[in-house]
Amino acid sequence: MDLTLHSLAIRLVFTALSLLLSWRFWRFSIRPRLNPDEPKELPSWIPFIGHAFSFFSSFNGAINKGKVYFAPSREPFAVTVAGQTIYVATSADDIGYVWKNSKSISLDPITMDMYILGGLSEKSRRVMFEKHASARYNSGNGRPLTPTEKVIDLHHQQLHKGPRLDDLMENKTIPSIFKALDSWVTDHRSDRAQESMLISLHDLCVHLFIAEETDAYFDPALLKNSPKLVNAFLDWEYCSWKFLFNLPNVFARDMVKTKKTITDAFADYYRQPKNEREESIYFVDALESMLREVGLTEDEMGHFTLLHYWAIVGNLYKLVFWLVAHLSQDQKLLGEIRKEVLPAVQTETGKIDETHLDEKCPKLESLVNETLRYTVTSSLARVILEPTVEEEQETGTR
Repeated sequence: MDLTLHSLAIRLVFTALSLLLSWRFWRFSIRPRLNPDEPKELPSWIPFIGHAFSFFSSFNGAINKGKVYFAPSREPFAVTVAGQTIYVATSADDIGYVWKNSKSISLDPITMDMYILGGLSEKSRRVMFEKHASARYNSGNGRPLTPTEKVIDLHHQQLHKGPRLDDLMENKTIPSIFKALDSWVTDHRSDRAQESMLISLHDLCVHLFIAEETDAYFDPALLKNSPKLVNAFLDWEYCSWKFLFNLPNVFARDMVKTKKTITDAFADYYRQPKNEREESIYFVDALESMLREVGLTEDEMGHFTLLHYWAIVGNLYKLVFWLVAHLSQDQKLLGEIRKEVLPAVQTETGKIDETHLDEKCPKLESLVNETLRYTVTSSLARVILEPTVEEEQETGTR
């Protein structure tokens, strides 16, 4: 009897291994040759599951594994994760194509999912993608916009050259940076060693370009009532990919906890009387007015604001960190950029000449662009609505 069971077990194991090897040979050797126009798939050993475990434990690590496997090629490749095929584009040309192709590759389905996963009801999600021609937020527009389109327009209105940008920069951002730097030096006097002082560049950038920028946008009342917001956002930077890829809550407890801290902070902010947060800027005021007009609750407004707060503060502090890090290691380049920038700060009015910085500082512009290219590696996701040919390769789902 024992011998029979042992023999049966061996046969089952042998059959399972044979099937697995046959599947792997078909999937990653024969099938690619029969479909040369499709992106090559990163091999895995478990059907359907694919690279789910490595993907969920370390998204960046899983993507880097694929880049290394297919190196030196930068062609798009495919990864199977829990039955879903994800196409990964890493070259500048392919990413540019994804950005430009709005017909067969779309962000809208992901945006809709993000709003529902973020905490909006199905009714509110529909409202955000409907045009409300008679709404106050659409007055003065050449054509009616959906709230999701309008919020992008509000970003543009706030940050394009003009009085709103001038007010944000000259009356809020720049004074707060100088004040914070003075305070930082005073608070860290104990760290001085002779004529030098040891500080954390990362902590300084977080303070200047997350905390201070939050105050500039929303009024100091936000951080006063929700002091854990900045640290929660830093945690969000590490776990937000779990939100983008809709991981089950059981695998994303850190993301769920962090998201709740941030969205609760914004919901509480919107519940405060307006006269207790009067220093908020145009973008925040117009956003709040629009969200209330279309019927979102304060909790839903908090969930919606998280995504745009992420856009406001998510890259700037990292960009400045790496700019300063590179400049500190290249004294020649630092001197050249100082020479370029000096006329913009030594003005008769005492104000920074933004036009000079924008038009007459080519080395500074090159440094910023190169730093963005090398260090801001945030992933973007799109849904492929129909078969799409990208540089003679056909892609199919996401």
